[in-house]
Amino acid sequence: MSTSLMRRLLAQPHELQWQQITLPETVDDEVAALLPQLPSLSALDENDTATCSRFDFLRQLPKLTHLIFFFSAPSPAGQIESLLAELWLFVQVEGLALMASEVTAAHLADLLPRLPRLRKLYLGHSLITTLAFLAQPPMAEQLTVFRLIECKWLPLTELRHVHALRALEELLLIKSFTTPMDELSQLLHTPPSPLLPRLHKFLNLPPKP
Repeated sequence: MSTSLMRRLLAQPHELQWQQITLPETVDDEVAALLPQLPSLSALDENDTATCSRFDFLRQLPKLTHLIFFFSAPSPAGQIESLLAELWLFVQVEGLALMASEVTAAHLADLLPRLPRLRKLYLGHSLITTLAFLAQPPMAEQLTVFRLIECKWLPLTELRHVHALRALEELLLIKSFTTPMDELSQLLHTPPSPLLPRLHKFLNLPPKP
């Protein structure tokens, strides 16, 4: 759905009860301000580039449990901090995807313990150099899906923190890490994995040399 179409739909009297919406165009403050007119939303997929400067509209969407956000690099000053400030209040979130270079390991170490229902975490295009935030509660006990996409500054040794995810069922590593995984490591992570006993799906796609 285009932004212009969404504006026309929501400007009219309606009884829309959409539960999921994918926004294919740039999401600015004007578009974001329209979303609370769909209070039934449980999943928001921002599939292009978020340019809105504030995210307090999320407070008016109490049923949201799954969020996907893409950000340009570099993102405008204060944009990531504005989103994180709202996510700290979003205790109902079950699935979260953050595709942003400005998201740091420190941000995640502060945010993730505040999300007691989080089960699925996707991180992409980040400059993080550690995954230590995964080993802290409640992540270690409850995360079932972890996807890492184009996080190229991570040493491969950081996978040891993934091994702390005792409930992990799906692990996707897409074009990440500073060095490729060797044959033995690949085997140890392939289900049935001795490192991750509940894992049933594993994909490792290394970056091109």
